[in-house]
Amino acid sequence: MQPNTQATFVGIMLVSLTLVGALVLMRRVGHSAPPASSAAPLAVVRDARPLMGTIWEITVATHEKSRQAVAAVMRDAFKEIERVENLLSDWRKGTELNQVNTHAGVQPVAVSEETFKVVERAYHFSEVSEGAFDITFNALWGVWDFNKKPPTLPDPEEIKERLPLINYRRLALNPKERTIFLKEQGMKIGLGGIAKGYTVDRVCALLERNGLKNYLVVGGGDMRVSGSRGKSPWRLAVRHPRKEGYLYLLDVTNIAVSTSGDYERYFILNGQRYHHIIDPKTGYPARGVSSVTVINPRACSMDADAMSTAVFVLGVEKGLRLLRQEKMEGIIVDENLRSYLTDGLKVDRTAQIPTVRLKESP
Repeated sequence: MQPNTQATFVGIMLVSLTLVGALVLMRRVGHSAPPASSAAPLAVVRDARPLMGTIWEITVATHEKSRQAVAAVMRDAFKEIERVENLLSDWRKGTELNQVNTHAGVQPVAVSEETFKVVERAYHFSEVSEGAFDITFNALWGVWDFNKKPPTLPDPEEIKERLPLINYRRLALNPKERTIFLKEQGMKIGLGGIAKGYTVDRVCALLERNGLKNYLVVGGGDMRVSGSRGKSPWRLAVRHPRKEGYLYLLDVTNIAVSTSGDYERYFILNGQRYHHIIDPKTGYPARGVSSVTVINPRACSMDADAMSTAVFVLGVEKGLRLLRQEKMEGIIVDENLRSYLTDGLKVDRTAQIPTVRLKESP
């Protein structure tokens, strides 16, 4: 599962902060920047809407298009988010994934090329993470309730009964026929750990088809940033998982970023933190890590989304190894609040907040 994150927009004189999972977008606000020589004034257009159980925010900077033209493209972008949400839903009756789950142990179900592509990618990350990310995790749906007051733990017997139904190896994909088959009744697939990232990619593709190259798209803990805000960079920061403030600034662009943290949906019972990132092998919250921020230089949010969950569950040592294997960068903060960065990142500690950059440009 991914964080069900809400965004908070706070405007102050020159800087605004938008909370996005463990990431914070820092940017100048107010009037458009002064026009560059022989260039039209910079227009910065932002819109945000609740979709897919979280807040989606799109910000575009452009010299070439009017605010009205950008706003029209943004409306289409939000329609695209709604379309993908309907397509990849597993709980809405009649959807392709709902049919796959309904026919588990009975027969394969043919799906669209788009759905098959996302499922196939989710299966890849199930394989490379050896089930730390598992597309069949939905067999545990409903067992944990992080909104219940007072909080209670699920019945251990119910978890024990459902765990055998979580096994991506029992999922059969047929690329030629484009069918999906769950081999055992009671198994369920879900794309909650990858669908938002895929949707971010779809929105970015739509923006670029319409000539918009400088943008930031945020969907919950998933983000893609491209170009700049005029002469100013898009500024991101990694949130501290236990208190107000930030661990790092991210000085990056033309990349995808995804964050998983144990502080978005959780409860504390008898001094123990129980959060929503569940280890598919145990049925209980993964231990050892407080937050993971994955940076994908190839600017694919779908892959970064799946990786942040996988790395969180795997822990520091195995998580760093998987990041290297998949050629992504990342910041892992363990349960003792120690940070571990991949080799492709460099840190400037001279600033008030340490600033992280890629050693090589994408």
